[in-house]
Amino acid sequence: IFGVKCKVAGDIFQDNAILSNPVAGLMVGILVTVLVQSSSTSTSIIVSLVSSGLLEVKSAVPIIMGSNIGTSVTNTIVALMQAGERNDFKRAFAGATIHDCFNWLSVLVLLPVEVASGLVSHLARVTVSSFQLHRGEEAPELLKTLTEPFTKLIIQLDKSVITGIALGDESMRNHSLVKVWCKSNCVTFSCLSTPTDHIS
Repeated sequence: IFGVKCKVAGDIFQDNAILSNPVAGLMVGILVTVLVQSSSTSTSIIVSLVSSGLLEVKSAVPIIMGSNIGTSVTNTIVALMQAGERNDFKRAFAGATIHDCFNWLSVLVLLPVEVASGLVSHLARVTVSSFQLHRGEEAPELLKTLTEPFTKLIIQLDKSVITGIALGDESMRNHSLVKVWCKSNCVTFSCLSTPTDHIS
C-alpha cells in the first residue's frame, strides 16, 4: 500500500515547475496532510520521494513545513468534538491552539529564511556529507548515538534476561528486565545490650 501511495505521489510531484514555488509546496504539504490526516504518512512519502530522486531536497523543505501545519487541523477537529461542554471545549481548544501557534510560528520564521538563503537544505546537505556514506554501506545509528548516554543515566535493561525469555528459559520469567545499577551500601548497626543494674 505504501509503495502505491509513493507511486501516485511521485506522479503528482513530477511537475517541478509548481513545486519550485515554496508557497505552492507549503500548500501541497498542508493539503496532503489534511487529506491523509497524518503528518507522519505525508512526511514519509516526501522522504521516500527525495530518496528515490523524484523530488529535490530544496523543494521538499516547504512541503514538510506544510505537513507540520496540516497536522494542526487534526487537533482542531478533535477540539471541535468537545463543543457540547463549554468548559471542556475551552480547555481542548486552548490546547489545540498552542500546537497550531507553535507550527505556524516555526514556519513563519523558517520558511522566509529557507527561501532567502537555503539554510535548511544546506544544513541537510552538510549533515549528510559529514557521515561520509558510501553506496552499499549501512547507515549509522544516529538517534541511538545521541540518546544512549542519556538513557543509560535513567534506566538500563538487562539484555541477558531478554535473551533468556526469547530463548524460552522459564527461569528468566521471574527476573526483572531493569538492571539494578544503583547499589546502596547497607550499614548495619548492632545494639549491644548490657544487663542493667537494678536501681532501687
